[in-house]
Amino acid sequence: MSKIFDSRDTEYKSPFGAAVCGATVRFAVRPGDENVTGVTLLLRREFAGTEQEVALSPGDDGRWQGVYTAPEEPELVWYAFRFSYPEGQRLYGLHGFDDQARWQLTVYDDSRPTPAWFGRGITYQIFPDRFCRTRVPDPAGMVGDRVVHQDWDDTPVWRPDAQGIIRNNDFFGGSLAGITSRLDYLQSMGVGTLYLCPIFESDSNHRYDTADYRRIDPMLGTEEDFRTLCREAGCRGIRVMLDGVFNHVGRDFWAFRDVVEKRENSPYKDWFTVNFSLNNGFNDGLCYHAWEGCEDLVTLNLANPEVRRCLLDAVRFWIEAFGIDGLRLDVAYCLNMDFMRELRDLTAGLKPDFWLLGEVIKANYRRWLRPGLVDSVTNYECWKGLWSSCNTHNMFEIAHSFDRQFGEDGPGIYRGWPLYNFADNHDVSRLASKLKDSRHLPIVYTLLYTMPGIPSLYYGSEWGVPGHKSGGDGELRCCLELQPDNALTDILRRLAELRSRYPALVDAPYRRAELGNEFLSFFRDNLFVAVNIGDTPVELAAPFGHFAAAPFSASVCEPDGRCVFSVENFLL
Repeated sequence: MSKIFDSRDTEYKSPFGAAVCGATVRFAVRPGDENVTGVTLLLRREFAGTEQEVALSPGDDGRWQGVYTAPEEPELVWYAFRFSYPEGQRLYGLHGFDDQARWQLTVYDDSRPTPAWFGRGITYQIFPDRFCRTRVPDPAGMVGDRVVHQDWDDTPVWRPDAQGIIRNNDFFGGSLAGITSRLDYLQSMGVGTLYLCPIFESDSNHRYDTADYRRIDPMLGTEEDFRTLCREAGCRGIRVMLDGVFNHVGRDFWAFRDVVEKRENSPYKDWFTVNFSLNNGFNDGLCYHAWEGCEDLVTLNLANPEVRRCLLDAVRFWIEAFGIDGLRLDVAYCLNMDFMRELRDLTAGLKPDFWLLGEVIKANYRRWLRPGLVDSVTNYECWKGLWSSCNTHNMFEIAHSFDRQFGEDGPGIYRGWPLYNFADNHDVSRLASKLKDSRHLPIVYTLLYTMPGIPSLYYGSEWGVPGHKSGGDGELRCCLELQPDNALTDILRRLAELRSRYPALVDAPYRRAELGNEFLSFFRDNLFVAVNIGDTPVELAAPFGHFAAAPFSASVCEPDGRCVFSVENFLL
């Protein structure tokens, strides 16, 4: 019996996979039932919130066929079929008759202008307080109750106080001048973008609780220090991206302090969601919305035009005064969409190639990857797959994500969008601690540097520094001295040089070749990439003949078979 519909067969749906904005998509079903009197294609646009019906026409070959014109803007379209019979109607969905689940059609913009600079080099994330200091700072006169470690080798204090609260008020004094002093090292690692965790004034060492959006935290240095950093980075071809924390502020934020002091009489009371009849853990005599219930992080009312104006004016200041090149939007999944559109309009007007990166964790990224919103999002799906596939000896996991996200022969739902890829960051355990076998370290990084999207390094991980999330700041955000090169830094430099030498690793489509539990090979244009996470060699088919993938190896080959990168049986 012939199948009724197959979304992966061009006989039933053409083109295969995602569709370009405005494209004609042809659908066909084969009911195999003479009693069918009509077939209707049911479509629902997720972003627009509209529905559409397309009547299919019967053909001589038993198929009912019709065409659908994709929207002129990126969209997620969910579709199913309704079969009509003399006695009634039945829905034919993803899992068969009377199933409500629908197939997904991704509509993408292949002409969308994307800032070309982001992703040409490696993005390097720095936690400023712990990266490099040039002197021990004096916290006198600074906001908050700060304690400064005299010894750089101390362990950060990450434990509840007598009230059960983790204060994050111990500082090590890493500085902007310290970052500037290491720019030559970062350039040698192929870094093209510096991503700095928050630098705005705050009373915590992580600075995700902003006190003043227009002031550099004095612990980090001065405006002139930051101007020097931006200038010197630019001289080395390195762009600077800041962390924009716009969903919430700290309790020291000037407008919130005014609300606590003046209560209902404060002109800023509508900047937040406040209940003056309740109390909070700080005994302010009021209660307020806080991000994920953390009362140190006061949620802003982004529906308030005055709040949005305050934030946008601050962004304008950082672009005009220092020429910053991008913003990572903290908890973008919480941000008001109207605010994000206004932010996009502002930055595009001030600096056409300005980059907006949204932090998104568990969601369909297409909600944010839309015109007028962000250029990229944090790719947590592949973060998990990169290390988990190695630990479970199941390369099908990461291969599924590659095919789903950007595969030329798969759904490719994010095709054309450069996702922000990473192996670790300041919120998750370091890669060296996630992997069960250290021989997989260069394999994961090879995949990270050769998969579509933007590869990112978290400071210190290039040396194989371990760190478990359960260990808190002492492990995830530790102080590091510049260390001698080792086998891993050498591999990462080679991979960065590879991306620089072969534009295909930046721009070319992804096409899977062979897949097994312990091996994966794929193409980026005419480059052949192969990894083997097992302890036995594997013979893989390649355009130039059979390729022998050694145990615990990663390789990149040119079309003629010349291996331009190879590593095997790595030992740190």
